[in-house]
Amino acid sequence: MALDLRLLGPFQACWDGEPIAPISERGRAILVTLALDGARSRRTLAERIWGPDRLRNLRQELYRLKKLPGSEHWLVLDGDRVELAATSHAGRIAMPGGDSRLRMSCASSRAPSP
Repeated sequence: MALDLRLLGPFQACWDGEPIAPISERGRAILVTLALDGARSRRTLAERIWGPDRLRNLRQELYRLKKLPGSEHWLVLDGDRVELAATSHAGRIAMPGGDSRLRMSCASSRAPSP
Protein backbone atom coordinates (compact mmCIF):
# COMPACT_ATOMS: atom_id res chain seq x y z
CA MET A 1 0.00 0.00 0.00
CA ALA A 2 1.28 3.45 -0.91
CA LEU A 3 0.06 6.96 -1.41
CA ASP A 4 0.19 7.72 -5.12
CA LEU A 5 0.09 11.35 -6.25
CA ARG A 6 -0.79 12.57 -9.71
CA LEU A 7 0.92 15.96 -9.98
CA LEU A 8 0.68 16.64 -13.71
CA GLY A 9 -2.81 17.50 -14.88
CA PRO A 10 -5.58 17.54 -12.29
CA PHE A 11 -4.20 16.71 -8.84
CA GLN A 12 -5.23 13.35 -7.46
CA ALA A 13 -4.16 11.43 -4.36
CA CYS A 14 -4.90 7.71 -4.05
CA TRP A 15 -4.37 5.43 -1.07
CA ASP A 16 -4.27 1.73 -1.86
CA GLY A 17 -5.70 2.45 -5.32
CA GLU A 18 -8.68 4.50 -4.07
CA PRO A 19 -8.93 8.30 -4.44
CA ILE A 20 -8.87 10.18 -1.16
CA ALA A 21 -10.72 13.43 -0.69
CA PRO A 22 -11.42 16.09 0.24
CA ILE A 23 -7.98 17.65 0.34
CA SER A 24 -7.93 21.42 0.64
CA GLU A 25 -5.89 23.61 -1.68
CA ARG A 26 -3.27 24.13 1.04
CA GLY A 27 -3.27 20.42 1.84
CA ARG A 28 -2.53 19.71 -1.82
CA ALA A 29 0.26 22.31 -1.70
CA ILE A 30 1.82 20.51 1.29
CA LEU A 31 1.67 17.14 -0.46
CA VAL A 32 3.08 18.51 -3.74
CA THR A 33 5.90 20.35 -1.96
CA LEU A 34 6.91 17.29 0.05
CA ALA A 35 6.63 14.99 -2.99
CA LEU A 36 8.87 17.20 -5.13
CA ASP A 37 11.30 18.58 -2.54
CA GLY A 38 11.43 15.87 0.14
CA ALA A 39 11.29 16.31 3.92
CA ARG A 40 11.12 19.85 5.27
CA SER A 41 11.16 21.51 8.64
CA ARG A 42 7.75 22.74 9.78
CA ARG A 43 8.94 26.36 9.64
CA THR A 44 10.27 26.03 6.07
CA LEU A 45 7.10 24.31 4.90
CA ALA A 46 4.84 26.92 6.54
CA GLU A 47 6.85 29.81 5.08
CA ARG A 48 6.79 28.31 1.60
CA ILE A 49 3.01 27.83 1.58
CA TRP A 50 1.65 30.64 3.79
CA GLY A 51 4.53 33.05 4.37
CA PRO A 52 6.49 33.96 7.52
CA ASP A 53 5.17 33.25 11.03
CA ARG A 54 2.37 30.88 9.96
CA LEU A 55 3.15 27.69 11.89
CA ARG A 56 -0.38 27.66 13.31
CA ASN A 57 -1.82 27.38 9.77
CA LEU A 58 0.50 24.45 9.05
CA ARG A 59 -0.50 22.68 12.28
CA GLN A 60 -4.18 23.00 11.36
CA GLU A 61 -3.65 21.66 7.84
CA LEU A 62 -1.48 18.77 9.04
CA TYR A 63 -4.26 17.89 11.49
CA ARG A 64 -6.71 17.71 8.56
CA LEU A 65 -4.31 15.59 6.49
CA LYS A 66 -3.84 13.19 9.41
CA LYS A 67 -7.57 12.40 9.22
CA LEU A 68 -7.25 11.03 5.66
CA PRO A 69 -7.11 7.27 4.97
CA GLY A 70 -3.70 5.72 5.49
CA SER A 71 -2.07 8.92 6.74
CA GLU A 72 -0.34 7.01 9.52
CA HIS A 73 1.64 5.32 6.72
CA TRP A 74 2.34 8.20 4.32
CA LEU A 75 2.49 11.35 6.48
CA VAL A 76 5.56 11.28 8.71
CA LEU A 77 5.66 13.89 11.47
CA ASP A 78 8.93 13.59 13.35
CA GLY A 79 9.42 16.49 15.74
CA ASP A 80 10.15 19.51 13.56
CA ARG A 81 10.37 17.49 10.32
CA VAL A 82 7.49 16.71 7.97
CA GLU A 83 7.98 13.95 5.42
CA LEU A 84 5.87 12.18 2.83
CA ALA A 85 6.09 8.51 1.87
CA ALA A 86 4.49 8.54 -1.59
CA THR A 87 5.04 7.70 -5.22
CA SER A 88 4.54 10.14 -8.06
CA HIS A 89 5.08 10.02 -11.79
CA ALA A 90 6.45 13.61 -11.68
CA GLY A 91 9.38 12.44 -9.57
CA ARG A 92 10.55 10.31 -12.49
CA ILE A 93 10.63 13.15 -15.02
CA ALA A 94 14.03 14.77 -15.55
CA MET A 95 14.28 18.27 -16.98
CA PRO A 96 17.41 19.10 -19.04
CA GLY A 97 19.85 21.33 -17.21
CA GLY A 98 18.03 21.01 -13.88
CA ASP A 99 15.21 23.26 -15.09
CA SER A 100 12.86 24.09 -12.20
CA ARG A 101 9.82 25.08 -14.31
CA LEU A 102 8.19 21.70 -13.70
CA ARG A 103 8.47 22.12 -9.94
CA MET A 104 7.04 25.63 -10.02
CA SER A 105 4.18 24.80 -12.37
CA CYS A 106 3.14 21.81 -10.26
CA ALA A 107 3.39 23.67 -6.97
CA SER A 108 1.42 26.63 -8.26
CA SER A 109 -1.26 24.76 -10.19
CA ARG A 110 -4.73 24.75 -8.73
CA ALA A 111 -7.04 21.82 -9.14
CA PRO A 112 -10.76 22.44 -8.76
CA SER A 113 -12.04 21.82 -5.25
CA PRO A 114 -14.23 18.74 -4.85
